[in-house]
Amino acid sequence: GLLVRLCPSIFRTDEIQETWDLQARVALTWAGDGAALCFDTAAGIHGLKAYGREGPIHVTLPIPQRVPKQCSFEMVLHSHRELGFWDAAFYDGMRMTRVERTLLDIAGDLSDERVEDLIDDALTRRLTRPANLRACYQRLKRIGRKGCGPFGRILRRRGKTLVPLDSPLEKE
Repeated sequence: GLLVRLCPSIFRTDEIQETWDLQARVALTWAGDGAALCFDTAAGIHGLKAYGREGPIHVTLPIPQRVPKQCSFEMVLHSHRELGFWDAAFYDGMRMTRVERTLLDIAGDLSDERVEDLIDDALTRRLTRPANLRACYQRLKRIGRKGCGPFGRILRRRGKTLVPLDSPLEKE
């Protein structure tokens, strides 16, 4: 069959369908060691409320890079100094930001109400624990870091009421 270029040095045969999951795996392979899926992409894989496995692939890299011109799909690159043990892990064979880090990262683009809803959903579904959310915020807070403002406001406002719920109705 024919070879179809997905990214520089990464190809697929024309018999293999190009799915969003394949694109995510290709993006990670292209990005190399130290990279992880992040933002909306990690939210979709974690199954966070209203996030699906669709849209551009978000990848965070230890050094700033540009999206390659030969890429057959939309990719958004972010840079980080270091993703440690508490920031990233392997899920479904792909390295991505943990739920707590993903929530903090996407918090900068959402309203406080939406972020709180996502946090409650993640707690209800036992994707994370309140202690992990607080530890992530303490580790990453600094002036100017996108997402820390709304994330911190919710953690402070909720205080001891930030607990895993038994159902979405319990929040109401």
